[in-house]
Formats: sequence, structure tokens, C-alpha cells
Amino acid sequence: GKYVFGDLFGPSVGSGRLFFGNLVTGKLLEFHLGGQHNPLIGSFLKGFGRDDAEEIYVLIDSNIGTLGTGGKVLKIVGAQATN
Repeated sequence: GKYVFGDLFGPSVGSGRLFFGNLVTGKLLEFHLGGQHNPLIGSFLKGFGRDDAEEIYVLIDSNIGTLGTGGKVLKIVGAQATN
């Protein structure tokens, strides 16, 4: 019942953000990944994936383009909404 989506740049270049929409309530909320350990700081959000167990993964990279070796795959686990 949730729709996960993101912002490539975020409020500043290289600061991607993740959101989810609750399809039942119609609310849009941002994932808060926590302070200095937020892996999206300094990264561009590139895409999403889902495995056979329906776990969701986020693809990020330190480069905006297609070149480089700064890419990472992050798994979304234990996400809880806060208001």
C-alpha cells in the first residue's frame, strides 16, 4: 500500500531524497535517514529495484552522469513513518 519515489538532486545538488506515498490515506512523507550517516548526502538518486522477496533497493551515485565508480546499492529496511 505504499509508493516509493525520490528526488535526484534534493534541495541542493548531490543531496537526493526518498519519499513514499501512502495509497490508502493519500499522504506523502519523506524518509528520514538520519544526520551525518545519511548515505544520500553527497549522492544522486539514480533508481530503484525490487527483488523476488519484494525488498526495495535504492541506487545512488556520487556522479550525476553515467561514468565513475561511486555507485552504491542500498536496501530499504525497517522504514517507519514519522510526523
